[in-house]
Amino acid sequence: KTVFRPKKSILFGRKVKSVPYNLLKHNYNIPIIISQNTIPPQIDDDFFNDSIKSFATLYVPKGYIETYRKATGWQKIQNIEENPGEFTSLTLNKSHLELPELQCDSVTAQTTPHTNPNLIAWSFSLDERDFTTNPDIEIDQTGKIYALHDPSLMLSQHGKITAHTLDGSDLEASCSFNKFDIIADSIYFDKSEITIKQGETDTLTMFILPKNCTHLSGYNYRIDPEISMTVNRN
Repeated sequence: KTVFRPKKSILFGRKVKSVPYNLLKHNYNIPIIISQNTIPPQIDDDFFNDSIKSFATLYVPKGYIETYRKATGWQKIQNIEENPGEFTSLTLNKSHLELPELQCDSVTAQTTPHTNPNLIAWSFSLDERDFTTNPDIEIDQTGKIYALHDPSLMLSQHGKITAHTLDGSDLEASCSFNKFDIIADSIYFDKSEITIKQGETDTLTMFILPKNCTHLSGYNYRIDPEISMTVNRN
């Protein structure tokens, strides 16, 4: 089950001549728009909402930026760039990640014949056996994956990270991962006995190994003043 959805994009193919005025009625945050037609498809002047006009990037055929800057509706988009063409291949630099809790790692997408990170969307999915309504994983849109900590959960999670191209080539590449908790091996105190005079204080420090453990599963401990310290009344 996918628990992080790729960023949205929309592609208008080479044969698209016009677009219905209400196509984007409920799509307010589309960061990537691609038009493959050298003739800008006909759209209403107010076809794009303010968010898309200000923050989206429109990719158009090479040599046609000015054509789109003069076309009704399209000219409202502030960021227009040339699309150098569709990707022909997509691979990842890693095939598997071992991810301890509270750590992060990253995967890099490699494309040919050119590179454009803005046209790569990242997502992750969990194996059905590990599905939980509170997944301990997050991934950003640079391919960095974070293993979070939920003290109410103690489990490993297996799944895959997927990169998907947004340029129209519709390519995918995946990397498996295993997120695991770090369980405490041992607990000890810095002192086996404390002797203090009445009215004095001392400090007892507890150490947990390994230092980066995230769970104390199987350990029960109690600090009993009658056992762990002796009070000298002299």
